Amino acid sequence: MLDDSVKILGHVEAALKLLESNDAATAAGTRKLLIKALRNLEREPANDKFRSLRTTNKTIDAKVVKVRGGVPLLQCAGFRAEGEFLVAKGDAAAVGAAAKAVADALEAGDGSYKVRAVLAHGACVRGVSLGADGVAATGALDNVVRLWDLRGNLTRELRGHEKPRMSDGGVLAVGLVDGGPALSGARDGALMAFCRDGSAANRYVGHGEPLANEPKLTNAQIISSVCYDRASGLVLTGGWDRTVISWDIVGDAPAKRFGPFGAAVNGIAVVPGAAGPTCCAAAGDGTLACFDPSKPPAAATLWVNATATKGTPLRGCCVAGGFVGTVSNDGLARLWDPKDGALIRGAKANADGYLFAVCGTADALFAGGDDGFVTKFAAPSLAVLLRVPQPAAVWSLAARGSSTWASTSRARAALEKTSARSVELALSTIFGS
Repeated sequence: MLDDSVKILGHVEAALKLLESNDAATAAGTRKLLIKALRNLEREPANDKFRSLRTTNKTIDAKVVKVRGGVPLLQCAGFRAEGEFLVAKGDAAAVGAAAKAVADALEAGDGSYKVRAVLAHGACVRGVSLGADGVAATGALDNVVRLWDLRGNLTRELRGHEKPRMSDGGVLAVGLVDGGPALSGARDGALMAFCRDGSAANRYVGHGEPLANEPKLTNAQIISSVCYDRASGLVLTGGWDRTVISWDIVGDAPAKRFGPFGAAVNGIAVVPGAAGPTCCAAAGDGTLACFDPSKPPAAATLWVNATATKGTPLRGCCVAGGFVGTVSNDGLARLWDPKDGALIRGAKANADGYLFAVCGTADALFAGGDDGFVTKFAAPSLAVLLRVPQPAAVWSLAARGSSTWASTSRARAALEKTSARSVELALSTIFGS
């Protein structure tokens, strides 16, 4: 029996490679089930309930027996076949140690994840951000920005956004300045910069005014995206007025307004470079544009890819693996060359449906949409590493380094009193991987 940790892990490495040869969703489901079963066995190694698994059980058959690597991983933990059962043999101490070694390896392997916290809201959550100081921010359609620690404890509620006279209210995007304010953009057209303790806030307004003698657009004041770039200190917002505004929230200098772009700006990304940062704007008409925020707005545009998605609306923008990442209504995640806007490659996140949210790290791109999954892609290959189910459609994503990421999703529930009515509930889930 495998009761030596070094020997166990030598076999586990080969079994994990078998597991990862399955599709991402299958591997993730098997990993989750095995971790749960092995942790139970680690806690109670003498409990016969946890020492045997019936192979004819539908779940065990589908997620272990019929999955490449499933049975070998259990064998690494000391399980052996006995008729229609897999049974962990040996004394309790050896069984518990073997279960722990394999469970630890499963959790540490590429593609594994665990839920750190689930943050419940009373309104749909549309924005999420992760700070360098272990703070998460969420913005919801109740016009409130909430700050949380990564254990899921609510630390502050920040209020200041208003309901527009002719439309619904709601915070649509948030950001966190390192050691500074919490940022939020909303349907009232305001960028709010809140002190973290809630003692004060600055309000910045600029979206919604017509450009170049054009007529004023309906709901043009709506801010759909907020971007804070840690390296350059840039604070940017994108709006339904087809513009991007660069704000000086430190010196309160006049803002710079770039555009107009092809349609509403749904995503902004800041790309680092030796000559300074450049900005990319993803628009609702499928246009992707890059500009230099240090130049006057009239001369800022570096390139425009007017047929980026052949008219399919872009819904978000990020930097992933040194490239510009986008998601769109055709269900594709794409990577673009930040030098000239050339398409590097695209990949399908799901069978069909829109993608609403995207974020990136140095080696990964995360995408989410109306199929209720977060898909983790390797960057720049866009190989699917992981698909994690969510309670409902995913509206916003944020990532911090390679070990923490968060998503927001919306679910509807029917409540009955004297008559049936539906209310919006939302979950913001913080993951570790």
